[in-house]
Amino acid sequence: EYFDQVLALDSTYAPSYNGRGLVWDKMLQYDNAYEDFTRAMKHDAKNPVFIHNRACCLRNMGKLKEALVDFDSALQLDDKNPIIYSNIGLVWRKLENYERAIESYTKELFFSKESQKTYNNRAYCYAKLGKYKEAVSDYTKALSLDTKNVHALHNRGICYERIGLYRNAIEDFTTVISLNPQNANAYFNRGCCYDSIGELDLAIADYSLALEIDNKNNGNQSQNSGLL
Repeated sequence: EYFDQVLALDSTYAPSYNGRGLVWDKMLQYDNAYEDFTRAMKHDAKNPVFIHNRACCLRNMGKLKEALVDFDSALQLDDKNPIIYSNIGLVWRKLENYERAIESYTKELFFSKESQKTYNNRAYCYAKLGKYKEAVSDYTKALSLDTKNVHALHNRGICYERIGLYRNAIEDFTTVISLNPQNANAYFNRGCCYDSIGELDLAIADYSLALEIDNKNNGNQSQNSGLL
């Protein structure tokens, strides 16, 4: 309503279109958001924020390739903004182009070196490409910035398991369990590691706990032995 009042006074005021677009986007009314971001760009074509916001809207609408075009346009106006690189990386991940996602996350880290989220995201992409050692390195960096990052711990454990470092994996899954005793995935994956090194009693105990927790949750959480 506030934005409508401002626009009634000045229909060329781009920030009001952008602000209203953000409200529409938050309300999941992406068509309306797209229209307002486009209007903002019409009245201020050189503002990278407006272009970036429309790109995010397009991404949320599932129009990923169109989103990339807008993100690239935003970068031409502001090529040192880590948020733009982060969102480009997310789109490439959604397109399952993990190499390009890694490129974007690497550029983001150049401008935002202490972002544990970005290390976590890049690690995930490395792991999807089977580059588990690189993934372990990035997950370790993420954990140095946030020691209780359960996703990083779990996924690093998966990577350790993939390269045969079962004891390291067991240590990570054990830490996950200490942070969340009801994590069926961690019990299941730790059980797989115990199984791989021949400690069958411990494996059976973990499988049983995973199944017990899974049954309580009426789901199939314990069947997930992959990345989260």
